[in-house]
Amino acid sequence: MSSCNILVLDDTIGVTELVSQVLRIDGHKVYVANDVREFKDIESVCSIDVYLIDLVLPGANGLEIAQEIRRRSDAGIVLISGKATEVDVVLGFESGADDYVAKPFGTRELRARVSSVIRRLNTRRHVANSDLPATVSPSPIEGPTLHLENWTIDLNERVVFDTGKNVVHLTPSEFDLLTYFLRNAGRIVSRAEIVAAIRDGRSVADLRLVDGLVVRLRRKLVRPDGTPIPIRSVRGSGYVLTMKGIR
Repeated sequence: MSSCNILVLDDTIGVTELVSQVLRIDGHKVYVANDVREFKDIESVCSIDVYLIDLVLPGANGLEIAQEIRRRSDAGIVLISGKATEVDVVLGFESGADDYVAKPFGTRELRARVSSVIRRLNTRRHVANSDLPATVSPSPIEGPTLHLENWTIDLNERVVFDTGKNVVHLTPSEFDLLTYFLRNAGRIVSRAEIVAAIRDGRSVADLRLVDGLVVRLRRKLVRPDGTPIPIRSVRGSGYVLTMKGIR
């Protein structure tokens, strides 16, 4: 999917104009909506691959819109947050958003985050459309990989496979956090260190977002005996991955 249909929902015209100009440079078809009515009109006639949605909208809740999209679609969802609280951001991830960007954002960050979401979307759809059984990887794992217990992490393709070759669907931020823990296994890392490594910001929302991402990793990466990946919380310090045998 070299070119995607992207729909941007933000009530600030300057934001939608900037986002559309930046993403069109990468060859994407970008639709813009400054209110929910325009948003629904565009959705009714266009197939959308990636949504960028402002969390704070007049007369509407961006989080609820994202939740509704996720219930019916596997499209990529990037939340745009300005005055949104840390709770809103965490709830956005819990509801299935793939990533978020905080206003004001730079064009390089925007392009990088959208590109990352598109790569993940390509993987999800490739697996879903493959004629191979669901328990078989659609192609051999190539490039640098990490192996630990029940999972194989392809660092180039940014994909995680379990022992049955099933894809474990992680959002871009979840994948970044997982690889950071793997590279720092056995060492206590603070929330600030994690944010500095996987994001550009150091806001309170970013710091608290780490907690939500850890919860999601524990839910998605579960051993055959039902226990989650051992990411331990160290009170007052941060987190530590206690798993051994990473290679």
